[in-house]
Amino acid sequence: MDKNFEQLVHQYERDKAIHDCENVIGRLFYYTATFMTDEIMPLRDLPGKWRAFGWNVLRCDGHDLTALDAALDAAAACKGVPTVILADTVKGKGVSFMEGKAAWHGKAIPDAEFAQAMQELGGNV
Repeated sequence: MDKNFEQLVHQYERDKAIHDCENVIGRLFYYTATFMTDEIMPLRDLPGKWRAFGWNVLRCDGHDLTALDAALDAAAACKGVPTVILADTVKGKGVSFMEGKAAWHGKAIPDAEFAQAMQELGGNV
């Protein structure tokens, strides 16, 4: 099993023990079809990894607020085991020049491109 993954799970478990929480909800924005998972760090059976540690696994469209809200409600209703929400997302979703492009990861956006991105997302500059 992936050592980094095991460390992540143990961190959640430690936090649960320290804070005496009945419900622990972890969330992971799972970037699909991008460099994040497929090319640099393939996660293979991510839901199976969480289940192997005894977690309840929920999956949803990370771009759909209704689906995220439903997943949070389902996680809160789950008692006795921690829950992780795997939210499937695409980096830069909804911005024509950024969507699915690895080059924008961690990069500051210049003012002109910011204005275009906000317009495409329906926001105000």
